[in-house]
Amino acid sequence: MSTTTSLGRDPLFLSSSDRAAAIKIRFADIIVKSSSNKSEAMMTIRREKLFLQLQEKARIEARMKVRQEERLAVLKMEEEEEARSNDLRDDEHFFIDHLVAVPIRLLPVLSNI
Repeated sequence: MSTTTSLGRDPLFLSSSDRAAAIKIRFADIIVKSSSNKSEAMMTIRREKLFLQLQEKARIEARMKVRQEERLAVLKMEEEEEARSNDLRDDEHFFIDHLVAVPIRLLPVLSNI
């Protein structure tokens, strides 16, 4: 390996660009490792951030799905309740006397009692 002193140059008398080049050559492996570690660290951080974002999105979508299913269940129950109450409250089919609703078709049977 040739260094600046072995080439006959004194590193104290080199220009600043030559000194920078000599330092870069001497510490090239360290510079590469540190810069690659930074890029690897940045990529790891990006991957982790993306993973966390995807997890959060999945949690939000799951909550939205549960809420939607709850709303649909409530609507279905309300529709069934309304259908049952419409069947019971139809004045054409019921005779109402003192808080008692009796189907009209049963009136002849009840009048014989």
